[in-house]
Amino acid sequence: MPQKLTAITTERKPNEPTLIVSEKINGQVTMYSSEVGQTDDTPFITANGDTVKHGTIACPQRYEFGTVVEINGIRYKCNDRMHQRYRSGNYFDVWVADKQTALEWGRQNVDIIIYSKA
Repeated sequence: MPQKLTAITTERKPNEPTLIVSEKINGQVTMYSSEVGQTDDTPFITANGDTVKHGTIACPQRYEFGTVVEINGIRYKCNDRMHQRYRSGNYFDVWVADKQTALEWGRQNVDIIIYSKA
C-alpha cells in the first residue's frame, strides 16, 4: 500500500507573491535520501546550492529553481534536479530523511500541480 507523503507544507509568507496554478500534470514521483548511492558526492547539497530539508524536491530541468510543486496536497520547492535521463519527462523526486521511507513509497504516478508567481 502506498505511503502518504509527509513533507512540511511550504506556506506563503506575507512578503511572498501570490501563486497561481500554471499546470496540472500526471507524473511519476519517487523519493530519495542523502546517500551517495542515490545522489552525487555531495548528498546534502541540492543542485541550486541549498541544503536538503523537508519540502525539497528534484524537478525536471524545464522548471526553474524555486518553482512550487504540489503533490497530494503538500507543497514542495524545486531546488534539486533529476538525473539527466529523467529530465525530459514528468519525473519528480522528493527528498526524505531516511532510505526506508523512500523504499516504502516506491514509484507512484500521481497528479501534480505546478504553480507560478502571479
